[in-house]
Amino acid sequence: MGQVVSGRFYIDPPGLVEHLNQILPAQIRIFGYKCVTASFNAKKFCDRRRYVYHIPVSALDPSCHRNRASVLSSLGSGNELVKRLECSERGRKVIGVMGKRSSFEAKSTIVQSDISSNNGDNRNAVKEDNLTSELKEAADSCIQNEVTDMEDSGVGEDKVNVEKKPMEERRFCYGEEEKEIFNRILKHYVESHNFHNFTIRTKAEDPTACRYIVSFHGNTVVTVEGIDFVKCEVVGQSFMLHQIRKMIGMAIAVMRNCAPDH
Repeated sequence: MGQVVSGRFYIDPPGLVEHLNQILPAQIRIFGYKCVTASFNAKKFCDRRRYVYHIPVSALDPSCHRNRASVLSSLGSGNELVKRLECSERGRKVIGVMGKRSSFEAKSTIVQSDISSNNGDNRNAVKEDNLTSELKEAADSCIQNEVTDMEDSGVGEDKVNVEKKPMEERRFCYGEEEKEIFNRILKHYVESHNFHNFTIRTKAEDPTACRYIVSFHGNTVVTVEGIDFVKCEVVGQSFMLHQIRKMIGMAIAVMRNCAPDH
């Protein structure tokens, strides 16, 4: 990743690049410099920016993730989903919307509070033992129910049959067809659009929400320590806070069939 910065430096005597590289860590290198006018500002005068993100190839596999219908059903109704997104966006939790604790978790919380606050009280120790025994009984009953369900459904027999047969591993490949689909999704971001949904604290009518994307594609696959990654490269005039990460997240959701492609 390259960056262009502006500043005032003494270039005499020669050897500025070598001297800076001796001071900087090995991961940061200076490649050169150019003399510009005193009013030049690399941040303000930049006409385009290029960012590269690497995402695992397995993250794009639709078969490894639940579809959109199952995701919505697990989250609740559409209104609750909207409230969840609003709460997460504002960084706060609304009671009754973000989920409830189960009775098992509630009992465990009571046990922990009794242990931490009343270590020396014998009566509380008895209460702790009672609650612990209740928790064990609840866990045993849950395990017993799961075993019974597995036996009724014949899962145990299927497991034995699977162990006898060699398992065929299916590996998702980012081939030409997958590349075409993913690039078609990324192409929706190209040109001028209102990206107020891809940042925070910016309204739709805010003029700063309109940004121009020059190009966005994922054509290259790189391997790092045996893991394949898709190299996503985006070029635009300017970007807002979290914009690129949210654009890639939405593209992955569409690729997984968890979100519509329009």
